[in-house]
Amino acid sequence: MSRKDYITIAAILAKHDASEEMITAFCAELKEDNPRFDAQRFRGAVQPMKHTLYVASAWWRDCDAFCTVAGNDARRVEKAINRAIKDAAIDVFNTDSDNDNPNAPKRWQDCADDIAWSGVNTFAFDAIIPKRTIENYESDSPHADEMHYHDYVALRDGDADAVVYLR
Repeated sequence: MSRKDYITIAAILAKHDASEEMITAFCAELKEDNPRFDAQRFRGAVQPMKHTLYVASAWWRDCDAFCTVAGNDARRVEKAINRAIKDAAIDVFNTDSDNDNPNAPKRWQDCADDIAWSGVNTFAFDAIIPKRTIENYESDSPHADEMHYHDYVALRDGDADAVVYLR
């Protein structure tokens, strides 16, 4: 069977809300047909709203999160949140230094010590992306939403390079 055949099978199963047992059975059969068959990728195509997203948040201590990052690759999400933490710490350092504050930190790293982060955690796609966003972009006539359409599609389709700043 060709890749196109696998895509067609996944689309049919997704369209008819295939049960977990049916998806598992198809994966077993297709693995016998092709030893290189990627069952996880196939499941992601059949159940796009159930695939795993990696999410990390950062916040100033005793405050709400100022940045939340989601993506399909844990390393890329961690790199993006670390960059956001560094940028926020540098902004505060520069602001305090510009105001000639005598208590200003000596290095931007001192500011970063006041930022906490969640680590990279896994969630189901539909647990992170708001239901109204999913319904909007999966409808026949989608309209603009808080999340850019291309970001939504990249996350939904499992694009490994996708990193989206949610807040």
